[in-house]
Amino acid sequence: MAREQGADDIVVLAALGGPRIDHLLGTVVLLSAPWLAGCRVRLVDSTHEVFLACGDVEVQGAPGDLLSLIPLTSQVENVTTEGLRYALRGEDLQQGSTRGVSNELSGTRAKITHGSGDLLVVHYRAREVSGEEAQGTMACQFSLYPLRQPSLDEAIRAGVEAATRSGAAAGLTVRVQTLSTLMQGPKDTVFQAARAAFDGAATLGSVVMVCAFTLGSPSPAVVEDIQQKHVDVVRGDSGASDEGGGLHE
Repeated sequence: MAREQGADDIVVLAALGGPRIDHLLGTVVLLSAPWLAGCRVRLVDSTHEVFLACGDVEVQGAPGDLLSLIPLTSQVENVTTEGLRYALRGEDLQQGSTRGVSNELSGTRAKITHGSGDLLVVHYRAREVSGEEAQGTMACQFSLYPLRQPSLDEAIRAGVEAATRSGAAAGLTVRVQTLSTLMQGPKDTVFQAARAAFDGAATLGSVVMVCAFTLGSPSPAVVEDIQQKHVDVVRGDSGASDEGGGLHE
């Protein structure tokens, strides 16, 4: 539908399969569909961004982030990278080869160019944490969609600034991406920051906020606080390891 409306840059959330590897593979293959030619489509979740490289590609992240380059055609010619730990300099990547798998960002930006062929880019942003630490942390990826506001950028800026202020003292990390924002930190802090982001954007007018939560669940007190702010919380069946959620006005 977005393509039919003329969109040339599409972000798809919650499309990486979850427990279903068939859904994952089917969605990734769709990226090379002829009817998407000339359109940049990115599959995004809390730790991954997956897309086809079209022309010169710049990836933004953190040092140590993992980046894989996977040929979807029999050969991808003249692959050159900058800002990766293991540089490729005009190499041809063959389908079935792992030559481009599990590289690393050496800084905050990397650049990829290539010749003919379809090249899949997989950016993995998760940092390694101990099991004990993971039990108390949560990640939230959210997108803001203004309904009656003049500027998408202003809504996003207001939401991100409010979330950052809310969680700064508790060690919340906020990473702004194209059309979405990733937050990571203590679970209650993440939920409070999500509420703050919604409230901050809503000061400019009506807004829809879509969130995906992973790792752990908020305390009952935080859930009650969010609900009192006219935000619906979608929770899983298990109390200790809920996954998934949504907030909207």
